[in-house]
Amino acid sequence: MNILHVISGLDINSGGPSKSVSELTLSLAQTGLEVTLITQATPNPYVKESPYKNFKLSFVNDTSFKQVLNDKLLNNKFDLLHGHCIWQMPVHYMAQLARKKNIPYIISPRGMLEPWALNYKKWKKKIALALYQRFDLANASCIHATAKMEADNIRKLGFKNPIAVIPNGIDLSEFPYPYSKPPQKKYTLLFLSRIHPKKGIELLIDAWKKIDIEKRKFWQINIAGNGEDDYIKSLEQRIKNKGLENEIKYI
Repeated sequence: MNILHVISGLDINSGGPSKSVSELTLSLAQTGLEVTLITQATPNPYVKESPYKNFKLSFVNDTSFKQVLNDKLLNNKFDLLHGHCIWQMPVHYMAQLARKKNIPYIISPRGMLEPWALNYKKWKKKIALALYQRFDLANASCIHATAKMEADNIRKLGFKNPIAVIPNGIDLSEFPYPYSKPPQKKYTLLFLSRIHPKKGIELLIDAWKKIDIEKRKFWQINIAGNGEDDYIKSLEQRIKNKGLENEIKYI
């Protein structure tokens, strides 16, 4: 299978999709699939060069992106196109060309259709939805959501096409279990974000309590970020109520 992925940028300063899309495409290539990733050139991309012969990585100037993408489609037979993130033009170009050439395509909004995201620069996004974004999404063979809540919010926007709920993968190879020998110091899981109810920190606390204590004892969780004082106090109380004060700390 030959898959073309498109994202506007892979810069390490651009947020989570830079890492998750890089890891996804690298993992797909590891399975033996033919993978092409096209992105705009940025100063510090998460992946700078391809480690596999079957993984083709192209950095493109924004002004020539549509032409390069069109040339790729003319010179290669792709079975599927996959666009990551929305609102910016690279994924729109991908959707346009996919429909023109009758190639199925997937769009992963990567949280950009969540209510809080839609309210940021609200009027620009309303215009973009009306001009092209809703049409691109509605005609995708599938919309990829990384959580059920994201899928539910996409449905609330009126999209009827299939939605696949597939969480981002996690590479556990650095943290083998059971341990061959106890680590010299505890591993730290860092939750770094704005401290807000939509982030699901309560779910993290509750899930941590459910893990066997023998598996937890070599780990600690640090929660870092700014938020409303009352909400932070409620999280600290939740941690205390579950007896996790020595394992989960707000820093």
